[in-house]
Formats: sequence, C-alpha cells, structure tokens
Amino acid sequence: MGTQIQLIVAAGPLKGQAFSFAEHDTFIFGRMADCHCCLPDDGQVSRHHFIVEANPPDARDFGCLNGTWANVKKSGSRAKGETPVEAPGVRHVQCALVSGE
Repeated sequence: MGTQIQLIVAAGPLKGQAFSFAEHDTFIFGRMADCHCCLPDDGQVSRHHFIVEANPPDARDFGCLNGTWANVKKSGSRAKGETPVEAPGVRHVQCALVSGE
C-alpha cells in the first residue's frame, strides 16, 4: 500500500478541513474559485497563493505579494508594483515539507 499525503487546515475559517492524496497530484490554495482550498474574502491570501505537489510534497510560491510561510520561514513574494509575470523566477522558491508542517 502506498503512502497517503494528507493536508489538514490547522487554523482559520476552514479549520479541520482535510485534503488527501493517494497518488501524484497538485493542490492550489488561494482566493480564486478555481483553488482547491479557497478563502475568497481574505486579503492576506493571494489569488493563487501556493501549490503543493504531493509526490513528494513540495511547496512553491506563485510570486504572490504576500509570500508563503513554510518551515518557519517566508518563501517567495514579489516587490510592490511588480506583476507575477515580472517577478524573477528566483523568487518562485521551492521548499521540502515533512510530516507536521
């Protein structure tokens, strides 16, 4: 039997909601309706804030203004006034996640 990856919302209005992955898949978090986990009215969340790839679980920031916190450090974010397209690829940081993060 393969490993199953489970993302559980730890705080906020969606606290307790769980997302499970038994095979390679992606998960998008943000404000837009096309996100798997959507907080449409939260100004601290970008339209497409981050993606998690479940194989192994990597996180990559989309170049949002807010950045993404993982492993107790901020990843990504772009300069004020800079569009996601203008943000250099170096800001689209990847970080490995382990159980409990």
